[in-house]
This record gives sequence, C-alpha cells and structure tokens, in this order.
Amino acid sequence: MQHRIHSRPNRLPRPNHFASCAAVGAALLATFLAAPRSHAPRTAPFEAPDLAALVADAPTWLPVTSDGRARPVPCMSAAEEAEFRLAFVMARDPAAYRGVESGASQDGQAIVLATYDATPYRASGPGRLPDRVVRVGDGSFLTGSQRESLVAARGADGAWTYGTVDPDGTVRASGTTIMLCLRCHADAPHDGLFGLDGSR
Repeated sequence: MQHRIHSRPNRLPRPNHFASCAAVGAALLATFLAAPRSHAPRTAPFEAPDLAALVADAPTWLPVTSDGRARPVPCMSAAEEAEFRLAFVMARDPAAYRGVESGASQDGQAIVLATYDATPYRASGPGRLPDRVVRVGDGSFLTGSQRESLVAARGADGAWTYGTVDPDGTVRASGTTIMLCLRCHADAPHDGLFGLDGSR
C-alpha cells in the first residue's frame, strides 16, 4: 500500500505586530529626544504706554479737526474742582477717532488733549475771530497759558490707560484706574471716548 505524502507549502512566519509597533515607537521616541527642543513663546509682560513720548510725538500727527481750533473741555483738577479749559485734540489715528461715533475701531489708538487756560476775549469789532479764539456759547475765549496734556492710550487688551503730562514732560499720573479720569470716561458713550461732539 502506497502512502501519499502531502507536502505543505512553505509559509512565511506570522509577523509579530506587537514587536513591530514597539520598534516603531522606540524609533519615534529616539527621534523626538534627539531633536532640538523648541519652547513655546512666553506671553510678553504688560508694558504701560510711554505717555510723555506720546505727548512729544502728538504734534506730528494729522489734525483731528479741519479748522485746527481748540475745543472747550471740562477738566477735573487734583482738588476735584471743575475747571473750564481749551484743548487741542490730537489722535494717533485721526480717521478712526473721527469715526468713533459710528463705531470705528480704536485698537492701538492714542489721544492727546493739550489743554490751555481759557481767557475771556472781547472782540474790538465785527470780523473773523483770531485763530486762537474759540467761541463757546455766547462768549469767546482765548487760549492762554499752556497747562497739562490729558492722554488716553488703548492697550492690546482693550483697556484705556489715562494720564496727565506737564508741559515739561513730567508724567504726573498714569494708569487704568485713575478716578479723576474714570469719573467722566466711565460714562462716555463711545467705549470710553466722547468723540468730537463732546457728548456727555
């Protein structure tokens, strides 16, 4: 009786998937450890705006108003007494400031009000008022001695920094919580600003 011998075809060894995955993982880990580490950038610390520099640079900005005349502004003195001043309004982005009533973005904005004493002026006769004279109501006032500059600068976080700078460049006050400034600007109708119409 003849026995048949069935020969089995040669089969490839079954792959060891666990060993393969372990080898790939070890290779990736070695590559990661050998690569230079890159650290995520740290958030830059808050830097208060240089108000004195803004005041010094303000005369180079384009005018906010077309006539170039001063505007009447109420000021609150350190003694918390209301004072009437005349101020030239200057903005780093005058186009944006002119559109503040219509909701123009004020990101990165800086505003400087260079204030002057308001001296009553009586015209000697009819005619055009001098450039330094501003009509307020029924009266006219002349820009007198220069006083401090009132500054508002908007930071990257959207908060306004307020301050006062003397004519000699000395910063007398600076911060986001100055009550003499917030007392008025907290109720300003245009995100902390009054705009050229001076609405209060």
